[in-house]
Amino acid sequence: MKAELEAKYIYPYLDYELKCNLMGVIVKGTEHDDNPKPAILTITGISKMNDGTVFIQADDEEYHHEHEIDEVFPILRPLSDLNIKKLSEYYKDLMDADLERVVYEIKQWPLLRNYLLCQWLFENHFDVFGLIDKGLAINKNN
Repeated sequence: MKAELEAKYIYPYLDYELKCNLMGVIVKGTEHDDNPKPAILTITGISKMNDGTVFIQADDEEYHHEHEIDEVFPILRPLSDLNIKKLSEYYKDLMDADLERVVYEIKQWPLLRNYLLCQWLFENHFDVFGLIDKGLAINKNN
């Protein structure tokens, strides 16, 4: 069974200006080039029709677009980009010596700490659901 992009993978990113490519939408002025550039848009919404068809709304500087979800390719950061330096952005007030405190907090309030960390991962467009490996999202580094 072929993997498909689902709305549940996009919803957590909606508040964080997730970028995407839309199939067939290219940068104005490159349409006649041998290799037209895909346009980068910001996902602004999701709608589901009565028949179950899911549409993604996305905007560029000039237009509002609406495409079926299977024509949308989110641009995400692979989790392999997550390193101590990047994670320290989340734990701004911590230094290496404070890791014991972090472990203690995770044990005391696991749901809250994990929820806040997940929220940060979505905000920074990390591929939490493995969509890049499934061919459903674009690696931001490429």
